[in-house]
Amino acid sequence: MIVTTTSGIQGKEIIEYIDIVNGEAIM
Repeated sequence: MIVTTTSGIQGKEIIEYIDIVNGEAIM
């Protein structure tokens, strides 16, 4: 699952959320 966003803070928040869901680091 990859999510791209133009927002810096929101983007990080979304990446953190996905990171928790997938259980692995995306960044």
